[in-house]
Amino acid sequence: MKLTKCIMTKEVVNEIVELFECLNNLTRWPSFTGDRRYNQLNKLALENVICYMIAEEQRHHGIAIDLREFPKIALRKAFKRSLAANIPRSLEEWICKHPEIDIEKNDFYRATADYVCGIDKEFADFLFKNVKTGIEAQIYSFASELASYIELLSLKNQTNREDLFMMEIKNKIDKIHQFTYLYGYDRFSNLESPEFKLWQEIAYLRNQSRWMLYSRAVECSVLGHLFDTGVIAYAMTLEENPKDEELAARMFFMGLFHDVSETWTTDIPSPYKELVRGLREASERYESEMIKKNIYDVLPDYMAKAIKAVMFEEPQNEGYFKLVKGADYISADTECLRNYNSGTRDYHFYNAVRSNSPKIESGYLKVSPIWREKHLEILKKMETIKKGLKDC
Repeated sequence: MKLTKCIMTKEVVNEIVELFECLNNLTRWPSFTGDRRYNQLNKLALENVICYMIAEEQRHHGIAIDLREFPKIALRKAFKRSLAANIPRSLEEWICKHPEIDIEKNDFYRATADYVCGIDKEFADFLFKNVKTGIEAQIYSFASELASYIELLSLKNQTNREDLFMMEIKNKIDKIHQFTYLYGYDRFSNLESPEFKLWQEIAYLRNQSRWMLYSRAVECSVLGHLFDTGVIAYAMTLEENPKDEELAARMFFMGLFHDVSETWTTDIPSPYKELVRGLREASERYESEMIKKNIYDVLPDYMAKAIKAVMFEEPQNEGYFKLVKGADYISADTECLRNYNSGTRDYHFYNAVRSNSPKIESGYLKVSPIWREKHLEILKKMETIKKGLKDC
């Protein structure tokens, strides 16, 4: 469905924020671990980073790829997962194949579409009408299987259910083997390739907690933050430029890659960067060197060029800095709200949201009208809770 007008409404934005919280709560691999870092939000971030690189490999070989499809695939999957929770795919497959059960695979997505339609019909039409099942869907499926495989490999020493674990590994390898026809398959599925090793390193961002100095009620990882920021950048672009889906998709991937450097630098608190004179500039220089060493210097030139196209630190992307940073800060707002919703009353979370207001008002951050309204709504809610505590 081609957009002719803005589909971003207050209701859609509210649902997206709730979606982030839900995905962060939805843990994965309960048969092997209770580690909440293995959750749907982190998985979506990783698989979309992988997806971009696989797509660029196909483009390098002359295959026409529509990058506009990937954010929509990701959002459809996110909404479906938020409704289905941890219902295993094997159960869905069994239900669909059972001769006495009248449920088809598409019925699950129809149910998701109906749910989104209840939020906003035009947004639902945008996501679910005229869904393409071509090369983009195949690339995304390959990326998803690789992301799951990477998760499983990192869990290898955390489970005592060896037989079940090895069965899951074999099942994942079998699914990955279905994509041998895609360009780059041999490299992307090879545990020793620079691409696979890079994805494994990025996956460890699930272990890096944001807000680590505060009394947290819920963990927010750097990896999950990448997906939040990508979706918010995408949504803000669609709000202000509804006819430019191509730009919106680019902002989605720019948001996804914006903190990838923290794989090697960790998340240095912004207040500390301001306290130590010159630290911000020095850390940015170090980040650039780490990106060059661990990404640009180890990947083929065409892949490095493709990644540079979505790194907002690169000179050619200077014009998008304010929007991506705006999405970055709004993502931080939603994480603070997530913690307040989960019970923490650490005043630092309220101060973090409040400190964003001058940056938005001054224009240092570019935040679209509806997301600006969401920022103020989050701030007001946290102020109300804070006031209520004082009155007790």
